[in-house]
Amino acid sequence: MFYALGLNFKAKTHVGRGSGARMAELAGAEESEIRRLGRWNSQALAGCYLAAIPRSAVRTLAGFPPEPGNYFLKRAAVLPSEALQKMVFPWLDPFLDPSAEIEETIAVQGFISLLQCLRIVVLQDAVALSQKYPNHPIFSLQLFRSDRFLDYRAQLLTAMDSEEDPTESNLRRFVPALADKINNVHQSLMIKSSEIRQEVLLLKQQAFAASQGINDVLSGRAPLYINVQNQAIKQNVTDPARDADAPSQHLQPNIDPSPHRSTAKMSRSLQTVSDVWREYTHGLGGSPSIEQLDLQFGNSWRQSTAERKFFSRRLKIYKAIKAKLSEGKTEDAAVEELEGMRLSRGWSLDKLQKSI
Repeated sequence: MFYALGLNFKAKTHVGRGSGARMAELAGAEESEIRRLGRWNSQALAGCYLAAIPRSAVRTLAGFPPEPGNYFLKRAAVLPSEALQKMVFPWLDPFLDPSAEIEETIAVQGFISLLQCLRIVVLQDAVALSQKYPNHPIFSLQLFRSDRFLDYRAQLLTAMDSEEDPTESNLRRFVPALADKINNVHQSLMIKSSEIRQEVLLLKQQAFAASQGINDVLSGRAPLYINVQNQAIKQNVTDPARDADAPSQHLQPNIDPSPHRSTAKMSRSLQTVSDVWREYTHGLGGSPSIEQLDLQFGNSWRQSTAERKFFSRRLKIYKAIKAKLSEGKTEDAAVEELEGMRLSRGWSLDKLQKSI
């Protein structure tokens, strides 16, 4: 059967095992997997069934990735004609005649096939090398000065100029979709990053406010209130001897919480205009701001005469800052201007309140 198909094998009973192993190797299968498939030891596999050529090493030395199928040669874009191929190794043609009497061995058949392949390789490489070394003596040979070669050279050079690496072509085709995907991911990350920045900013503001509140309390700028809820407890005393069987009913608490009243006291220990304005707009030590108390309770939170008089003196500073804000100045600028005036004249806050 092999002879009828023109195939020449020495170990005919192992043809399928050897060809199967080599096909698996060409397809990229690992040597360990091929060995497991055929149940060979490493020496038998490498010596009898796999090809002797280390394909990955050869691809790497040729400048290509070691994986199969990842190389591209522009000079292989155009095949030379049969007539031009026969001008390379012209003495080979008699051995290609089916009627020729030659030794039909694996070595002979393999060498003839190699020479046929080298015909094409020599012509394709000659076109590429003739551009780089046009004055090399080899190109003075009759083969490379013939009309057939010159026509083929012109065709291949034109094809090489227009031929594109499939990898570059695929990248150019997939880059737009990839760019859209990357852009979508980037937008999602930017939105998430913005949300995280807002959360971090809010946490920083809360931490700063808490830190300011603690500093206000520790420095004495803001008072510290401790609210204790009074409870009126009504105690029913019973006779233990009479109610010995009901000890859980000896004490009956009656809770009567006192009513809540909206009162506050402004800080008397502030030293700067900045602290006064912060007490008015934001509050000190976690307490509500003066502005918030006025909006929510009007003047009812200032129940004592002393608190009402103190507020009326501080009101002058509030109005002075608001007047500067109405002129287009920022809060910081308005506060700094009043504070600068106070410091330059050596006034206390009380003196400033009485002088503006």
